[in-house]
Amino acid sequence: MVLTLSNIITNEKFWNVFQPVYDLKNDSLAGYESLFRCDFDSNPELVFYHAKKTGILYELDTASVKRSIRVFNEYFSQNNKSFPFLSVNLYPSTIKHPFFIQFLHKLLEEVELPPEKVILEINEAEQNDDFVQFRKVLHDLKSRGFLIAMDDLGKGNSSLKMVLELEPQIIKFDRYFSMDLSKNIKKQRLLQAIIEFAQEDTCFILEGIETEEDLAAAKSIGVQFGQGYLLGRPEKLEDCDRSLKQVISSYNL
Repeated sequence: MVLTLSNIITNEKFWNVFQPVYDLKNDSLAGYESLFRCDFDSNPELVFYHAKKTGILYELDTASVKRSIRVFNEYFSQNNKSFPFLSVNLYPSTIKHPFFIQFLHKLLEEVELPPEKVILEINEAEQNDDFVQFRKVLHDLKSRGFLIAMDDLGKGNSSLKMVLELEPQIIKFDRYFSMDLSKNIKKQRLLQAIIEFAQEDTCFILEGIETEEDLAAAKSIGVQFGQGYLLGRPEKLEDCDRSLKQVISSYNL
C-alpha cells in the first residue's frame, strides 16, 4: 500500500476537480474549492487516511496542493481571465510541518500567483490539540497574505472553540446546516446568531446547498457565500466555466 501511494504521489496518478463558490450578496462567482481524486479509492478521505497511517500524509497533501495551484493558474492565465480565489484543503499537521511555508512560498513564486488569491482550508478530520503552535503558524501565513478557512463547522474537530482559538477569516458551515434550511427555523436562527456573533471581517460559506428553497433561505439570513450541487458539481475547470452562465441565470445569482 505504501508503494502504491508513493507511486500516486511521485507520478501524479491523481487529479483535481474544482467546485464553484458563489457570492450570494453580489450575485457572482467568487472562487473555487479544489478537491482531490484518484483511482486508488473512490473516497478521497480514505486515501488520506491511509497516507497518514503510512507516514506520507504531508507528501500527498502538498502534491495535491501543488497540482491544483498549477492547473488553476495555467487555466486562468491561458484564457486571460481575472483570477477568482482558490481554496485548497490541508491537514493541520501539514500546515505545521517545518517545510510547509517554504514549500508554499516557492510554489507561488513559480506560478506568480499572489497569496491573497489562496485560501488554506483546515481539514476537520485531523485533531489538533496544540493551539499555541498552530496559531503561530497561521498568524505567519496570514501576515504573508494567505486567507485561513475552517472547514465544516459543526462536524468532526471543527468547533466554536477552534473558531475562538484560531480566528480564521473564513468559516465554512457543514452541509448539515443547509439540509432543509428553508423548513428549519432553528437552523436559520443558529446560523444567523453565529454570523452576527463573528467579527465583521469574518466571511461565511454554506456548503451542501442542493435546493432553490434552501438557497433562498441562506440568502435571506445573510449567508454571503454558497457552495453545493445546486450551484455546481466538482468538475474540471473548463466544464465549470461552461456551466457558470446557466447557474447564474437559473437561480438569480
